[in-house]
Amino acid sequence: MSYLNITVGNIAELKNYPVGTDEITAFVQAYTNRGDGGGGTFIFKRPLSGIATDDGGIFIAPTTQTSGHEGMWIRQFTGFIDVRFYGVMGENPSVDATDGFQAAINYAAKSTANYPANPFIYNKSNVVFVPNGEYKVKQLTLKTGVTLMGSSSEHTKIGVHPDSTADYLIQMAPGVNRSVNISGIWFVGNRVANFNPLTGKLIGGLNFTAQLDGNPDKVSGGLWESSIKNVLITNFTRHSLLFGGGGDEIDYQYNLMNQFITLENVFIEGVSDLKPDFPTFDIPNSLQIIGQNAQFSFTNCRVDSGPYKVAAGVPNYTINGINVYIGPLQNGIVSPCIITFNTCTFQFGEHAIFIQDSSNIKIDGCWFENLNRAIVAKGSSIDKTAKAINILNNYFLYSATPYKTVPNSGRVILAEFAHVNVHNNQVMDPRNNSGHTYFVSVENINNTIGINGSGNYFNNAPTNLGDTQGIKRNIDISNLTTTENLVTSKNDINLISSRMVILATGTSLKIVNEIKSNAVGGEFIIIQAVGGNIKFTELYNIRLGLLAGGTGQITLNNGRFALFAKIDGFYYSKSTPNGPKDFFDIYQLININ
Repeated sequence: MSYLNITVGNIAELKNYPVGTDEITAFVQAYTNRGDGGGGTFIFKRPLSGIATDDGGIFIAPTTQTSGHEGMWIRQFTGFIDVRFYGVMGENPSVDATDGFQAAINYAAKSTANYPANPFIYNKSNVVFVPNGEYKVKQLTLKTGVTLMGSSSEHTKIGVHPDSTADYLIQMAPGVNRSVNISGIWFVGNRVANFNPLTGKLIGGLNFTAQLDGNPDKVSGGLWESSIKNVLITNFTRHSLLFGGGGDEIDYQYNLMNQFITLENVFIEGVSDLKPDFPTFDIPNSLQIIGQNAQFSFTNCRVDSGPYKVAAGVPNYTINGINVYIGPLQNGIVSPCIITFNTCTFQFGEHAIFIQDSSNIKIDGCWFENLNRAIVAKGSSIDKTAKAINILNNYFLYSATPYKTVPNSGRVILAEFAHVNVHNNQVMDPRNNSGHTYFVSVENINNTIGINGSGNYFNNAPTNLGDTQGIKRNIDISNLTTTENLVTSKNDINLISSRMVILATGTSLKIVNEIKSNAVGGEFIIIQAVGGNIKFTELYNIRLGLLAGGTGQITLNNGRFALFAKIDGFYYSKSTPNGPKDFFDIYQLININ
């Protein structure tokens, strides 16, 4: 056996080289044209285990081989899998680069898996590197363990090939996809000037919708422990970035989930031409998170609904669409939870963030500008609410109907059937010299269940930027008993998350024996009687102290206010109409005014 070192001009010449029984090392000068970066060093390896097939980049099969001495050219490299290895050059955006990109991704996915047999013990890498350039693909499928890394999000562009019939540019493989990381790339959609959404092809950006892989032994699917960093996503006509989990009304699908996801320095721009009075699911969002999704962190990201140019040098800042939608699947029963936005920016939309039936959403230290409404938090009903929505330390500029002319219609934050905490924010609208803007509001005063706020700052005070509607909650207690037989009557009021409530009594005296709420020890609750009088008793968890003169009862007259403090650290049991009940706290009356 002899050893040969050869030099050939390109991959085509390598394929046609007449291999025999020799051990050969080949230096290939280029993939196609000299200096294009797709060449490299190859060895001819035999025999093969049957795993490897010609993939056009790492494995190259000779055109003819000697019987009994079959083998494969295997590229020798260290570091990243360069897409130029597969003939993807980024110099001619009219070229369809789909096959080369996908082959590189497939190699990265296989080489990081547990393949102990040849040839995958060689040249293992999970990073697909994309040099600066402009590339067009029909659709790419990302797989578990693969990192797609561009050289620069400003100069490394992956766009939609005009022949694409796919709904999204990027999708992920079925099953669980772990450690999928994307960085340094600008993903560009097919939105152009004068695009007609009714006749043009609607193509979205990145679609991470969880799916099962069909293997009965694997019952989960989704994107886990993954990241997107230093990425631009623009000009798409469906959702620019979609995270879809399970949880429809037919099948709970708890096992289809996206979780433990980090996004950092990501710019997402939607260019929807549709108005928000369409059903929510008909509106392309810049960012949509629906179904079973949890543990998401967005840091220093920007999510806009525009601008796009309708002519050279003429920007059209859209006020259409919803920048971010977080909620269940259409007719779904599972909603996202534990999602955090830190130091992010939201601009140009009907609603910057629309939260439906979701929980533990934190928006902290973010910038909102040029919006008809900054944040909407809604539950479907009193039994299906949006919970633990925390809006903290944000700056709202022109964030309540800046382009609307309807008087007194502005709302920075809208909350209905939602538990919302609004603290330490700043609001500014110097153009609104006479309009009435609500800082926090509800559309129907009967649908407020818990809005709490403190420490907010309002510039331009004469414009009423600090007005609120809904922090004071109306509760109808006209159905409570008026009987004085306190032993058999169990009249309780459930304040949920509200700290200031109006108890609408009707015209007759009402009895209240027990207070329920989500308050914690040390918090205060203000109660006003409206319509009639309310008699509070010490039968269960209410303590009236000296204000009741030792009688165990006190009457709050129509129009008057009572201040209670919740105090924990107690344990006692009481007999109720439904049997014994344990209590662990009390509501102490502080004052009546």
